[in-house]
Amino acid sequence: MLIYKGLLAVSLLLLGACVPMMQPAPVASGQGELSTAEREERAVERLMWQAERALQSDRLMSPAADNAYDRFQAVLLMRPEHSAARTGLQSVVMRYIELGRVALARQRMGDVAHYLARAEAVGLGSELVEELRAQRDQQLALQKHVTVQQDLLKDGGSRLMLVSDVLDDRGAALQIQLSAVAERIGKSRESLLIVARNDGEGRWLYKQIKSLLVGYRLRGDIRVGKEAYLEFQPPLD
Repeated sequence: MLIYKGLLAVSLLLLGACVPMMQPAPVASGQGELSTAEREERAVERLMWQAERALQSDRLMSPAADNAYDRFQAVLLMRPEHSAARTGLQSVVMRYIELGRVALARQRMGDVAHYLARAEAVGLGSELVEELRAQRDQQLALQKHVTVQQDLLKDGGSRLMLVSDVLDDRGAALQIQLSAVAERIGKSRESLLIVARNDGEGRWLYKQIKSLLVGYRLRGDIRVGKEAYLEFQPPLD
């Protein structure tokens, strides 16, 4: 076996001596070499491709090594007038605004603040940023109002004012208030005066509160007034 391997090695050496080593074909001057402009163009194309992929995957400004914002910015450093890169940055802002609105609807104020800060850091879309910030501030004010009104209910207050924006939205803030009303009535057996801006709104409020009361008949009255509120009155029985 050893003799066979030795003979094979000698044969390969002899063959190598007979066949010249393969060399790359010479490149003619000016062929196969990229100019500086061509190399830059390829770099821009690669960065834009990476940026778009990151944007589609919601890698907006993180992770640090692979995100849409850094890639679009890199393109603009090489080509300040690159319209597609600037549009890409605007898309980053739009996505943060979209995420912020979703977080706002879910009452996740910490996330809203985070998305606002990121959108503002991009430096574009200031009107959208200010619009979302105004919506956030309004929601915080409504939450504060709801908290104050809930505390009033717990302290035995007789009237719960309903803010027009809360009524119009008919969202989570109003449901919190109506749940607190139903909980109090279920314990106190009080009757309820519903004052709404129109009859349809009053009937809707009655229906919502009634649905939250299990095993108890809601008693009271519905009236129309300029300001909407719920007033607790002594039990009718």
